[in-house]
Amino acid sequence: MPNKEKIEAMQNEIADLRKNLAELIFEVDQNIFHKSQYLEKEYMEKIGQLEFKSFKTQCAILRVRRKTEIVKELIDNNRVLDLEFVEKILDIDFEENKSTLQEQENLLKLALTQTDKFTLSAVEEDELNSVYKNLINLINPDLNREQPDEANDLYKEGVTAFAKKDLAALQEIMEKALAYTNDFSATEPALLSQYKTTLEDAIKDLQGQQKLLNDSFPFVTLSLLHDDDQLNAKIHELNEHISYYEYHLGRFEERLKELLASRIN
Repeated sequence: MPNKEKIEAMQNEIADLRKNLAELIFEVDQNIFHKSQYLEKEYMEKIGQLEFKSFKTQCAILRVRRKTEIVKELIDNNRVLDLEFVEKILDIDFEENKSTLQEQENLLKLALTQTDKFTLSAVEEDELNSVYKNLINLINPDLNREQPDEANDLYKEGVTAFAKKDLAALQEIMEKALAYTNDFSATEPALLSQYKTTLEDAIKDLQGQQKLLNDSFPFVTLSLLHDDDQLNAKIHELNEHISYYEYHLGRFEERLKELLASRIN
């Protein structure tokens, strides 16, 4: 007959694994749904807007330089200077640049406004996190593999409510989730061992996800954003680039004006 102390020890291990897994699930979800958005907004406010301005100015340089070339060619060959037609040619030539610029501008606007929908107070924020942690323990599928599909579907609704920071909806979901209870008091060594392995695998998988998050945008910008020396150096570098590009943009624009004026004269 299995040793009672051995079974109790395994049950204690499982309890610890469940606790660790629940904490890791919450941490990963919070990073994905909330912290990433605030961090991305911070990056865009401090760095992203300057990067976009730099890229936009570079695109403007390419366009005005190409326009200058076309205008010069028309003038040199004594051809009709139809500026509206020239602009259409440029629109075709720089369609990809325009599309990329629009996409980057949309992403910038989204990053700067996506956290505006989160209007919870500090107390409500704590309540949201508390309720979600309880929901994880109660009906998260990784912790409760044998629960019915209805509970799994309910948990998905809870994830959505947490992502939106919809406290009222999450509380309602939690009330429904209380109807599902799970018994973790199994005493069969084989079942305990199997469950222990399942929990360990889930923890390993989530740790991998967490590492991927930490190594991807926007989390890779943490050291830059929170180190004043690095941040100021980066801002200075971008402003220098922008000044450089704006100077050369002005040169090309002035050259274009001179060409157009020469044709008129």
